[in-house]
Amino acid sequence: VGRGAFTLGAVRPLPTELLQTPQLVLHGRFPPQGGVMSLDPAHHDPKLNVWAEFSNGVATALQVSTGPGAEVTRGWIMHHKSEAAAVNGQAAQTQNTTASTNAHAGFILGDRKS
Repeated sequence: VGRGAFTLGAVRPLPTELLQTPQLVLHGRFPPQGGVMSLDPAHHDPKLNVWAEFSNGVATALQVSTGPGAEVTRGWIMHHKSEAAAVNGQAAQTQNTTASTNAHAGFILGDRKS
């Protein structure tokens, strides 16, 4: 959600534009030594990513501008869900589709117009 607060209202998508939710980053950097710690998704239950994917969707929604000229409707949000699922469905991985569903749920919560 920090990414959403940092980029609050910075994006004005077109009605036909699909807003991309970035992939969840599963590694972090330790500043004093500069080391990187990575979390391997194969070694933990995918259910542990649900809250993070949801928050990722909220952060994506917070980027969308509510100012004049922004045309974000409920129809756009539902179209966004079907398009995002189709894009992730091409990979034919259940985990990506589940992540897309969790991210879209967060997107709906983060949308300030609906």
